[in-house]
This record gives sequence, C-alpha cells and structure tokens, in this order.
Amino acid sequence: VYERYKTMRHFDKHNWFSASKTVAGTLTALLAHEGKIDITKPVPHYVTELAGSAWDDVSVEAVLDMATGLDSTEHDEQPVDDGRTNPQRGWFKWAVSIGLFQSPDGPAPTPWEVLRGMKRMKPPYTAYEYNSINTHVLERVINAVTGKDIGNMILVPDGTMRHGAFAPDGRRAVVTHGATAHIW
Repeated sequence: VYERYKTMRHFDKHNWFSASKTVAGTLTALLAHEGKIDITKPVPHYVTELAGSAWDDVSVEAVLDMATGLDSTEHDEQPVDDGRTNPQRGWFKWAVSIGLFQSPDGPAPTPWEVLRGMKRMKPPYTAYEYNSINTHVLERVINAVTGKDIGNMILVPDGTMRHGAFAPDGRRAVVTHGATAHIW
C-alpha cells in the first residue's frame, strides 16, 4: 500500500492511531486459536502485574469487546465528559503515563500505576465503551504470552513495516493506538 501526503517527507512515519487496534485484536485471536490465550481467563492470569486490582474479574474477552466496566474510559464518566482534558481523570493519567500528554503535576505515573488504580464502575458487559486502555492491556497480555513486544511481531521481510515501535511510551513500551508505518 502506497500513501503520500504533501506535508510528509519520504522518510517520515505515518501514525495509524486507533486503526491499529485491529493488530492487537488479530494477534489475540491468533494466539487464542493456537491455544496460547484463553479469552475467558481474567487478565491477571496473563498479566500478573494487575493481580489484586479491579482487573481481577475482567476477562480477556471483555477487554477485546471493550466491555470491562472499569472507569478511566476514553470519553469518561458523566456528567462531565472530560477524560481527555482533566488531569485528575484516569484516561488522562494513562495518556501521560505513555507519553501522549505532558504531566501538569510533576513526574508521570507509570502505566502500571494507572492500570492498578482503575476502579469498577459497573459489571463487565453492562456497556460497551471505546477505550485505548483496553488495547494497551491486550498488548501486555500478548507480551506476557509471547515474550515479544507487539511491534516486533508484525515486521515483514519486504520492509513494509520498517519501524517496530508503534508509539513508544517513553519507557520503551509499545502501544498499538499509535502504530507507525514507513512512508515510501
């Protein structure tokens, strides 16, 4: 696939953002098909760093379906929909933790701190709520099962994916809400 924009140079990277969520979902489906992931298991079965948190009763399937019932959604809790602008909201804190936003309050929390601090708002599958945090958690599941960063799992021999880092979070972690493809 060739894509070109007037403002991009031949060596610039194109950011996929949310379109790359399909990569995490597809890799999870492939690993489930291979028997390496059981999507009915709770997330901490694979990502032990989240054990003892609100993630304990969230299945991998609920994460895939964006139906976790946890707070910190991308379009956050009502009555004020300010998850992307309010530094006190969980989604904003997560965005700071992966380097999307600057921290207005000193050092950024780690993604683990943000994820472990999330709270149950409703039972899983009560609502379907679009949330990049869910894809971030899927990436951690994939990493735990394969021992590989997701960006390194999709490199192809002909070089169409030149850069394994989707959106580095400042701590060298890879996040699929921001995949980067090489522009020729």
